[in-house]
Amino acid sequence: MRGTKTTFAAAAALSLMLAGCGSSTPAAAPSAPAAGPAALKVGLIPVAEFFPVYVAEDQGFFDAAGLDVTVESMSNAASIVPSVLNGQLTIGTAATPPFLTAVEKKIPVAAVASAGNTSAAKGEDTGAFVVGADSGISSPSELEGKKVAVNALSSLPHVAAAARIAADGGDPSAVQFVAMPFADMQAALEQKRVDAILPVEPFMSQNLKGGAKSISPLYTDVYPAGTTHTLYFASRQFAAQNPDAIAKFREAIAKANELVAKDPSVLRKALVEHGGMAEDVAESVNLPAYNTDFNVAGMKDMAAKMKENGFLTTDMDVEGAILK
Repeated sequence: MRGTKTTFAAAAALSLMLAGCGSSTPAAAPSAPAAGPAALKVGLIPVAEFFPVYVAEDQGFFDAAGLDVTVESMSNAASIVPSVLNGQLTIGTAATPPFLTAVEKKIPVAAVASAGNTSAAKGEDTGAFVVGADSGISSPSELEGKKVAVNALSSLPHVAAAARIAADGGDPSAVQFVAMPFADMQAALEQKRVDAILPVEPFMSQNLKGGAKSISPLYTDVYPAGTTHTLYFASRQFAAQNPDAIAKFREAIAKANELVAKDPSVLRKALVEHGGMAEDVAESVNLPAYNTDFNVAGMKDMAAKMKENGFLTTDMDVEGAILK
């Protein structure tokens, strides 16, 4: 496997996975070679949720499974779906909400492995509602009529924030969400161009150290512990043509997730060696939880909340979106 060194400035790419791909026409995905290791190319959004891919590389899990895995770091998350559909990538990475939106739009993709999950501890959430120290805002429901920065509309932070505001008794439709890169949010908050921001790690820790304050965790007050909020996916055509390779990839990722759950230092090391993150930052940021399989109940809860807040229009068949 050839690991691609990334920069965590690209963490802002955790955004809507299907932007610009609605008119893409799927091309025939290539089959895996008949002999030798099965070749897979993974389009990876460079955030902690997906760094177990590098752990699987470093620990030899892919090699042991007979897989030749190449990673391509994707600073433009919106390009992943079309690249998977046309065969340039065999495995994509995505947040669960935009993946479900893609499935509802009949884009022929299926979830093949679980990535990052909601933490069980509120103090360990990987995202937060952050406001200025002198804002006077103390709860998510008080953001009605306010301007809130989010990395992308309909992204995981946006969907979670809407659900949290509603749960707090507020009306998320009365909040003005504006799209903005994570790296630009702190300046916008300090300059009072927005009233609140929705950063995720490592930006969340940096924003809080800069004097801003958190008024609520972003995910742990909304979704059950262990909810699969990010995942790996493939085109249904490739998965049907290469079931053995997909099964081996899922097994290798499950092993990596299990190892990281037991020993987070392995993941923090990968953030430094493969992500270019400073060691002190890697040691201090909150990490997501990792499971060996999908938390379907949590995903169903997420889909229901998405429909309640207008991000989905139908009752999702979540189990049908996961490759068996």
